[in-house]
Amino acid sequence: MITSRRLLLGSATAGIAATLALTGCGPAATATGTGSGPAAPKAAAATTIPDPCTLLTKDDITTLTGTKMEADGKAGANHQCDWNEPDPATAYGVSLQILPITKERFQQDAAIGHPVTGVGDSAYTLAGSLIALHGTVTLRVLYLPALTTDNTLVMNVEKKIATAVLAKF
Repeated sequence: MITSRRLLLGSATAGIAATLALTGCGPAATATGTGSGPAAPKAAAATTIPDPCTLLTKDDITTLTGTKMEADGKAGANHQCDWNEPDPATAYGVSLQILPITKERFQQDAAIGHPVTGVGDSAYTLAGSLIALHGTVTLRVLYLPALTTDNTLVMNVEKKIATAVLAKF
């Protein structure tokens, strides 16, 4: 059951990462202009991206979600950290990803999402994730609670997590 729960979180985060990559919000989203037509947006200026696993402890995540969580390891090249609820009978999970981005690129990506107020410089939701701009970085928060269809609850938890992370920048 733990494996299937982690596969669920892994599949969800992989799907979000693919969506973000397709919309230009990801590690491969740095483009340069070619000789013809308008130039693509420039990559964000060299930005130091913190390891998201160091920004919140499992106790912080437990407090923010109301459910005991465990960290699943360190962030890799994709600058992502995942936490899972240890009880195999449930499927709670949180994924946090931080990537460089330009404001222009963020605005283009936000056009396909739904605006969210009160988080970062600007924010939107897309495919269940809250995506917030803070300076030259984008923060993606995905909260997967067990057995709920309450989107307001999910968004409120994602906003609390994003606010806690952005306070550390």
